[in-house]
Amino acid sequence: KGRWDSIYCSNLCYRLANDKSKGFEKSFCKVCGSIYRRKKGSNVFTCSDDCGAKLLTLVSNKILLELFDTTDKKIIRKRVGELIEKSS
Repeated sequence: KGRWDSIYCSNLCYRLANDKSKGFEKSFCKVCGSIYRRKKGSNVFTCSDDCGAKLLTLVSNKILLELFDTTDKKIIRKRVGELIEKSS
């Protein structure tokens, strides 16, 4: 929806269309799904720092789950301590 003589439906769509020539592209946030603009070839996958922190937490929890079969911090600390003692 927009004015009868407008080409774009919103300022966001206008900016996204005009940013293509400046090296930007439209992307969808991997956490919340909202549309944001990012530089082409960028390794940013989220729309904001908050979503970036959530993604980092998700990834680190998945890694901890693969390494230790749990995400419980107490159990992980205990197992890391055991590993350090064994290597000493």
